[in-house]
Amino acid sequence: MDLQQFLRYIELRMDAIASTYFGLVLNRAKVNYINDNWSSLVRSLEKSKEISIEVEIDLNFFTPDGEVKGKYTTEIAIKENLPPEEGLSDYVARLEKLIELHKKFLRRTQYSKFI
Repeated sequence: MDLQQFLRYIELRMDAIASTYFGLVLNRAKVNYINDNWSSLVRSLEKSKEISIEVEIDLNFFTPDGEVKGKYTTEIAIKENLPPEEGLSDYVARLEKLIELHKKFLRRTQYSKFI
């Protein structure tokens, strides 16, 4: 299934469980992206003097309905007044807390075997 089809499914059905699962997948992908691109993200944040960067992440995950693939554009944003490295560390810590909350919720759903 294409990522856009999955997102349309969530939107049309207003499926809170699938939406939470997508949040889990996206937040994991963001953590991996940040860890894999740490130095370049720090440099970009230092150069731009901005607190956020738009990135495109390749997603590939499984659902009860099969495999989902696609690119997703998202934002990595740090808190104001934090140096880029500290800001990214804080952002990753917040994402990891969200991931744990998503996993706790999804353990009792049809998505449990995908977490």
